[in-house]
Amino acid sequence: MRRIKIFAMIVTIGFIVIIFGIQLLHFVASDNERERFPAPGDVVHINDTNMHVYSEGQGETTIVFMSGGGTQAPTIDFKPLWSLLTDEYRIAVVEKPGYGWSEESDSPRTVEQMVAEMREALRLSGHTPPYVLAPHSMSGLEALYYASVYPEEVQAIVGLDPAVPKSYEQLQVPSSIIIIGSGTLSEFGGLRILPSFVKEADIFSTEYLSTEDTKAYKSFIHRGTMTKNMREEIERVHENAKVVSNHIPRETPMLFFASNGQGTGIDDWRETLNEFLHEINDSTFIEINRSHYIHVYEPEQIAEEMKRFLHRLDEES
Repeated sequence: MRRIKIFAMIVTIGFIVIIFGIQLLHFVASDNERERFPAPGDVVHINDTNMHVYSEGQGETTIVFMSGGGTQAPTIDFKPLWSLLTDEYRIAVVEKPGYGWSEESDSPRTVEQMVAEMREALRLSGHTPPYVLAPHSMSGLEALYYASVYPEEVQAIVGLDPAVPKSYEQLQVPSSIIIIGSGTLSEFGGLRILPSFVKEADIFSTEYLSTEDTKAYKSFIHRGTMTKNMREEIERVHENAKVVSNHIPRETPMLFFASNGQGTGIDDWRETLNEFLHEINDSTFIEINRSHYIHVYEPEQIAEEMKRFLHRLDEES
């Protein structure tokens, strides 16, 4: 028994040393990454946190990119697409609290709160409406709410495989164990030594990013996977979808790019988006036979169609 106790004590001490070593490595590496990859855009203070807004281009119209749930580095993730639009438009990538270079927030992740934060972040970073909102996935809810409540501030919505309220009727939210577990691994540095526990970004399978962009994105995967704000967004998604179902901006022109549904977890994803647009007075629906992150796979096609759509709106205005 004495030998067993000694062995158990050694194992316990060894485990504690390993955990402490991993955390120390993570903290040191995270500090180095923050210094190596500083925020490329404007950092503005809103409520209890700092939010990052990346801007580029000189056009009169501002296209606002809104990331899907859990996208660790929105500014980099949208780069293949926004880089093709800055010749005619001003672009802005608003990173929500807990995403990219934005800090986490204690404010609730309701659709009302997230839209309020985005409006203020755009204002403080020097942008003025009306905007063209370009949401991906879950942020489609925020774009619809924004256009419904503040129609004078939204010229159009260009959905990059966006979610609509009905999208979440059949979606099962992952268990709390999975959500909290992946977040805990990220916070304590586990993803640095257990990379197989997190899915790499779709953009890594393309050739659109520089080596430096790829390294920056991976640094966010290590320290920004399933942050507390991301977790709460997932937990509230059905609640937010219900709110948005009563705020459909039927008068806002919309262009939806729809994927083949792979990566969404929803069987009739494309059909649901097409059906939704039947409620919109001015709508265009384009199918792209790619998985959910269509903007990293077909940026050239999407940029061309976006310009055609926006040119038509300008001619009609």
